[in-house]
Amino acid sequence: MKGSLKYLAAGAILVTALLDNANAIPAFARQMGVSCSACHSANGYPTLTRFGRDFKASGYTMVGSEKTIGGGQNLSDKLISIPSALNMSVVGGTTIDSGAGTTATTVATNNFGMFLGGRISENVGTFIEIGYNGGDAANPNQNFALANFVVPITFKVGKNTYGIEPYTTDGHTATASEFYDNGAITALSEIGARDKYGAKGLSFYVYNPNYFINYTAWSNGNAGNSGVKLANYFRVAYTPQVGIWDLEVGGQYMSGDTNAVNANGYVANTSTKMKTDAYVIDFQALGKVGKMPLDLSVSYGLAKYNPTSLFTTNTDKKDGRSFVVDTKLGVIPRTLVATIRYTNNDHVGTSNDKVNTTKFGTRYFVTENVRLEPYYTMISGIAAGSNNAYGLNFEVAF
Repeated sequence: MKGSLKYLAAGAILVTALLDNANAIPAFARQMGVSCSACHSANGYPTLTRFGRDFKASGYTMVGSEKTIGGGQNLSDKLISIPSALNMSVVGGTTIDSGAGTTATTVATNNFGMFLGGRISENVGTFIEIGYNGGDAANPNQNFALANFVVPITFKVGKNTYGIEPYTTDGHTATASEFYDNGAITALSEIGARDKYGAKGLSFYVYNPNYFINYTAWSNGNAGNSGVKLANYFRVAYTPQVGIWDLEVGGQYMSGDTNAVNANGYVANTSTKMKTDAYVIDFQALGKVGKMPLDLSVSYGLAKYNPTSLFTTNTDKKDGRSFVVDTKLGVIPRTLVATIRYTNNDHVGTSNDKVNTTKFGTRYFVTENVRLEPYYTMISGIAAGSNNAYGLNFEVAF
């Protein structure tokens, strides 16, 4: 294990040196002519700052110093107004982990994607992600596939931005119009309130610097289907600025039925319906302790028991619950970050289902978009094997 960590770190440092010379900045930052930290917390992705949320709410249409093509007085010019350069990014990550419970040491390219997106016209943007699937024991095929496709159509009236977003995702149904990915989606994901085959639907939102409201009609699976049943997702949040603190308190509610799908994401049987009864309450605070930037998110989620629930296996016939606290403190701002993430899960699909996880980590930003993150995880509640794990994660974006 020590030898593996040594070689991984050496490789990461080599890649870092090459990328540092390239002065790498991802796509949206290039469109705006700013650094990534303008939109994301000083402690790193994915937490969005107030400016970052404004940019996302605009449908990725805001531009800075980069020139645009189109956008003139003629009707044909108004229909398109794109950046003069192709804004594409590549994000990759590799993790080596000692394994917990009965899991052996693993080395995995667990995060690799190509992103293309930004402004199409004054009121239309897009976000496209092509992700890498490394395969598993059941399906060893490796491939690239569409992970996210979002086309926001937005209109601004006063301080409010109104958005309509058709989308498909391999992640959570809330992904398209969620401005608090760091905490709001976490508890839902921990209790299984998402489907591994993704979702597709149509999202409507009203965004204001001090609040936002979202409704999404969505179906299970990310493949094209006929005869689908749409479930409901509601989201409200209050987002005040109090002194130096950027705060959020909100809730999510999922209801209705959607379809059961097969392993390829297609509807298996249009007469088979799955329940989506779940909710989350969440809180987030971005501010400073002295001169050190602090990110704090707290979320609690519950998925109601039902024999036909989409979210849980229901083997113990009780509601699933999850409580998550995630903290990041910039000990050396934008360079060295201490992280602690605590998760308490009660219902992960087996009779021995109460699991507590505490993960301690250190993020070291060699440059803004190159990150090394050693971590140590303590786990209790697993029936067999070692309950602790340690590892190293390396991520780069350009």
